[in-house]
Amino acid sequence: MKTQMSILTPELKTELIRRRFKGQARTEIAIALGRAPSTIKQWMEQIEPELTEMRDLAKLDYQELRFRLEEASENALDRIIYLVDNAKSEGIQFGAAQDVLDREGRLAKIQKVAQAHIVKIDDKSLMRLEQVLKEVEIGSAQEAEI
Repeated sequence: MKTQMSILTPELKTELIRRRFKGQARTEIAIALGRAPSTIKQWMEQIEPELTEMRDLAKLDYQELRFRLEEASENALDRIIYLVDNAKSEGIQFGAAQDVLDREGRLAKIQKVAQAHIVKIDDKSLMRLEQVLKEVEIGSAQEAEI
């Protein structure tokens, strides 16, 4: 005869499935639910067919979603290209052309900065730099006179 502790209620089943899909181990689930690891093992065996069905459905949903997004992306790109050639407004043609270039990547309006260097210059070095620049300006002016 099963005790009250080993009955898998709908609430416990939901929590068990949620934790299992999060990747928690059986012992972690047992601690979280306040049950023995052997009870969790029994429950897992009991709901395994359901979990397998859920995984399969999730894979199908993901594949369907991915297919729909690819199809929508192609349609959107076709529409943008159409607007480049056929829009009545030059502003819309320009915006569509800019979108095509942005998606292509080489002429994107926002470029990623590969590397940046920050240089700190103290007051003494800054004054020396100003002096060198003035000397260069004076030298350039003298060469121009010759």
